[in-house]
Amino acid sequence: MLKKTRLFFTALFFTALCAFSANANVIITGTRVIYPAGQKNVIVKLENNDDSAALVQAWIDNGNPNADPKYTKTPFVITPPVARVEAKSGQSLRITFTGSEPLPDDRESLFYFNLLDIPPKPDAEFLAKHGSFYANCYSFTFEVVLSPCETFA
Repeated sequence: MLKKTRLFFTALFFTALCAFSANANVIITGTRVIYPAGQKNVIVKLENNDDSAALVQAWIDNGNPNADPKYTKTPFVITPPVARVEAKSGQSLRITFTGSEPLPDDRESLFYFNLLDIPPKPDAEFLAKHGSFYANCYSFTFEVVLSPCETFA
């Protein structure tokens, strides 16, 4: 009987976790970034479908989730690294290959594009009415594949 009760409450707990919906305001076009080695830069397009502006921070790392982005060395630069995406509008981020690290010519190199979606602080009227608020920051990670030019020939 105790085992069935424990199983019931465990199932109830996980069902409650699944009942909450998550809604990110900023959407990235595509599921990965292919960077041909001969190209000067690649554009990543963002779209904000919300009624309020959002702040985004972007960086590229080598796949270590515990690494501090300040100390991660990759041969790419994203401009702008921090941007405001207006409501019902879009923003383009430019990924540029700097060539600061030697990479193999005979195979593809894999890096990770990270985007942090930071929602705006509520206005004074909302804060006066509710007293406090809880904001969810959403983080997205996509593959960046640096491909040698011969692959596309």
